[in-house]
Amino acid sequence: MPTEGKTQIDIPQITPAFSQNNIPVGLSCSNKYAPYLSVCLKSIVEHASDDYNYDIIIFENSIINRYKEILKNFIERKNISLRFVNPDPVFKGCTLSFPDHYGAECFFRLTSPLILNKYDKIVYIDIDTALQSDVKNLYNLDISGYPLGACRDLKMSALLNSNDGGWTEYCTKTLGLEKLENYINSGIIVFNVKEFREK
Repeated sequence: MPTEGKTQIDIPQITPAFSQNNIPVGLSCSNKYAPYLSVCLKSIVEHASDDYNYDIIIFENSIINRYKEILKNFIERKNISLRFVNPDPVFKGCTLSFPDHYGAECFFRLTSPLILNKYDKIVYIDIDTALQSDVKNLYNLDISGYPLGACRDLKMSALLNSNDGGWTEYCTKTLGLEKLENYINSGIIVFNVKEFREK
């Protein structure tokens, strides 16, 4: 991520799609997974309230226009907007390292508070999630004073307690976690944009 002393970068700026009752939802996706994105989007639409507006932003750098049009036609309504933004400029000058079975998209969630800085809060959801209730319930969580809200990852807790073959070292040395039980599931995050940017 950009730090003091580095060259200023041109971060894409997205403004809210709706002026009132706006629920911003961010997701990251590649062209390869675009067909499966429709399941997550459908679950958001199925539980959407007529009293709110749903401002859905897909962070991507490879989805072909044909898929974008299909997805927009599939879910857009009077109170549901779907837009696509390329977060690559945020990573200019950065070297991203990730396992072979992941892609750069795993970092895109971290750009959402920078690109969506005109918002107070953002709900970030991984595309392999199917919602069973209105996403506004996540958005309305009170995370005042915190940069984000997320759940502890119970699977990681199990790995850390089972002679895990490197996970403890990863959490302590790579991530710098002081309390290993605070490893979170990053598949659903509520970002407090102001606090995240400041801290």
